[in-house]
Amino acid sequence: LVRPSAVGKKEFPFGMLYVGTALKKKGYKVQIIDLHDEPQLEGKIINMLLNSPNTMLGVSALSPHYQWVKNFTLKVKKNSPHTPIVIGGHIVVMHEMILNKTGVDYVCLSEGEKTLPELIEKINKNEDVGDVLGIAYKKGDEIYKTGFRPFIKDFLIPDYDLININRYLIHPSKDFFFSRSEKYKDLAQDNDKLAAIMFSRGCVGGCTFCYRHLPGFRQASVDWSWNHLMLLYNKYGVKYFRIDDELFTNNPLWLDDFYQKVINSKIDILFRISGLRVDSINDELLIKLKKMGCIAINYGIESGSQKILDNMNKRTTVAQNYLAIKKTIDHGMKVMAYIMFGYEGETKKTLRETLDLLLSVDIEPEEISVFYTVPLPGTMLYQNC
Repeated sequence: LVRPSAVGKKEFPFGMLYVGTALKKKGYKVQIIDLHDEPQLEGKIINMLLNSPNTMLGVSALSPHYQWVKNFTLKVKKNSPHTPIVIGGHIVVMHEMILNKTGVDYVCLSEGEKTLPELIEKINKNEDVGDVLGIAYKKGDEIYKTGFRPFIKDFLIPDYDLININRYLIHPSKDFFFSRSEKYKDLAQDNDKLAAIMFSRGCVGGCTFCYRHLPGFRQASVDWSWNHLMLLYNKYGVKYFRIDDELFTNNPLWLDDFYQKVINSKIDILFRISGLRVDSINDELLIKLKKMGCIAINYGIESGSQKILDNMNKRTTVAQNYLAIKKTIDHGMKVMAYIMFGYEGETKKTLRETLDLLLSVDIEPEEISVFYTVPLPGTMLYQNC
């Protein structure tokens, strides 16, 4: 299982971990090769495939990785034409182009935990793959898409033995928010570790700039979430976390139960939240998050112009943006405001409205993360363009 190299901070390869764990449970040998920060390993992959004729190559990629996927998979096919190649991730929205222009044989349009073991079993038995739900493949000049695969209800806890987890654990002092947190500084030790973790999949938003090939939102059970957290806490000594869910607070009942687990256990953890919707915030929720150990929250503010927010179908208001930032700071937590500029309808006036919003709250310039608009394939924005 391979992930392309990328610029930026090193992320846990959750997609490959989940799929790899499922394959390992089925008795397959699995190796995860993360080129994210070790691109020099790319050449070794082809040699491995040449020496391992019974191996499938799985790739997990985003749509901006298309050129790399094309070049790499064609190179693999040239050197090892009998190696089956399957791809998953956000790039699958381009499945027709992938099957026509690259060396990929199968596109996983669904979650891979069940799809990939079924696909491999069919290939091993030399049977037709047409009844494997949730894939696309090419036969002759025709592209076929199989039926919809129901979403997974019970998540697997990742088998971290599949990776060198120390590559992905960082010292909290290397994290923007932990390095500024007085709460953390009072506890800091030389052997501290920070890990990313997720307790849900998906989002209920319908933002026109956002792409997701798997719609909807699914929350892992409280027990699964707690066991995952405790695995990292007990086995790997992780006490500090970055929660990477898109909607960590989406399910109030789940959050209440998880909150009680954390409070009753009296574990000494701190965490920050990578993303919350501003319309999900209230004082009661912020009090709970702080008591659990939250030190900072990132918000998808995007704009201070109601016109632009409406164009994005954010379903939020400028007032909600303001209150989310102000209330979070008032409750003693830091904020990172994600801002997107250059969206459809952007003018000097709407940019000024965004600036006015940011100047009206007690937020530092370095706590504002600015992105320019990119029309990703599969989004409504892309279709409009």
